[in-house]
Amino acid sequence: MNPKEFHDQLKTGAFLLVDHPDKSNIMTIGWGGLVRMWNRDIVMVPVRTNRYTHELLDGVDEFIVAVPPEGEMLEELSFCGSRSGRDTDKLDRFHRTEQGGLTGCKNYRARIVMRQDMVDTNLKPDLLERHYPEKNMHTLYYCEIEHIDD
Repeated sequence: MNPKEFHDQLKTGAFLLVDHPDKSNIMTIGWGGLVRMWNRDIVMVPVRTNRYTHELLDGVDEFIVAVPPEGEMLEELSFCGSRSGRDTDKLDRFHRTEQGGLTGCKNYRARIVMRQDMVDTNLKPDLLERHYPEKNMHTLYYCEIEHIDD
């Protein structure tokens, strides 16, 4: 995963797909990053604790980050970012690859190596007020990544 391309793409969004034993879901992500930790490349993806995807991530060890080509799939990104998987089967709009990713995207398996809950008292007050007025914080998922497209 190219860090600059990934960060540039997050401005318009990427997809997070989770396959839980009970249900699969897809959501749009717009925050995240690539870091070098533990002598490996790590993708960090934040998911708000009140999101349906967060519930599903509690029961799995991995998920897929699907990065669409720049400027493409904007309608799908908007759709997945504005509806909850609790109420809508968002995946019925997509075709999945054999490896579980999304057709037309660069797909990465993200194996969770650490989950870290954000604590509001550790965040600068101006960021807390601006991004968390309802105190719906994120869990940060740190993951090893592997490109899974053929």
